[in-house]
Amino acid sequence: MTRGSLSAEQAMLLEIIENLGWGHVDGLLIESGQPNYERPPRIVQEIKLDAEPERPPDNKAIDFILKKAFVSLFDELSRLRTGVVDIEVRHGAPFRLILERGPSELTGAKRAVEGTQ
Repeated sequence: MTRGSLSAEQAMLLEIIENLGWGHVDGLLIESGQPNYERPPRIVQEIKLDAEPERPPDNKAIDFILKKAFVSLFDELSRLRTGVVDIEVRHGAPFRLILERGPSELTGAKRAVEGTQ
């Protein structure tokens, strides 16, 4: 996966994460596997006061291969299809994806209920 292969919504998320450096993106709406910014997510940046600030890479014009963490993030969002996620960011890359799930998504309860109707 390369920067040039991303949708406009994915490219925007990539840029947000790279420029954020450290922090998290909370409440990002995902629709059809793509970030949706109609309801903007809450973006929280963490700044270490006794260190030199990290500078985001200046390679937006270059169509480079994405880091594995970004590929994994976009794959997970595509699988999710629809929902709301939080993304923890470290060193300008996605580190952790947090999904809210219902019990029926993680158990056979939904299938059992559907089978009894």
